[in-house]
Amino acid sequence: NHYDVSNFASQGNSNKKGFKKNLFAKKIFNLFYVGLKKKYLKKQMTRIYRSKQQENARNLCIEFFESRLDSVLRRAKFCSTIKDARQLITHQHIYVNKKIETNYSYILKQGDLIQINLQSRKIIKTKLDNQFKACFDSIFWPMVPSYLNVNYITFDIIFGNIKNFNFSAIFNFKNANDRVVESYYRH
Repeated sequence: NHYDVSNFASQGNSNKKGFKKNLFAKKIFNLFYVGLKKKYLKKQMTRIYRSKQQENARNLCIEFFESRLDSVLRRAKFCSTIKDARQLITHQHIYVNKKIETNYSYILKQGDLIQINLQSRKIIKTKLDNQFKACFDSIFWPMVPSYLNVNYITFDIIFGNIKNFNFSAIFNFKNANDRVVESYYRH
């Protein structure tokens, strides 16, 4: 995937360059997680920045946003995009710990069980068929992160331990999440 971000100040003093780098990092992050609201991002980034493990802000940021329900459905290949995952969640197709969850920003904890509504399994099956059919045509096979235990027969996901997971294979771009956290915290 290629993320285009518009170019602003090309030359100038360090403030312009710092602003440009912060803006690029924020735009790429927002494109990757598809249009999160600025108020929500500022609140979460402030919480991450002020946490006791502030020196590890990059990992905390990734762990937090990869623990969201919409992101987990995307990583498990149940949806091709995060927008598709949000639509499934808001239309009450998803159960978390045997309760319908309509909040797509729900933060999962280790051991949470994610299930698909019985009537909605056809939707997920067609999405999976389309994704796996496209993978057979290419040389890349979709990999599910090891912190997710996915059963493609029953359409269940068990959210595992995300701490200290290496996310370098998931992000196909240089992510400057520490810059994003600081930028949202300061503004």
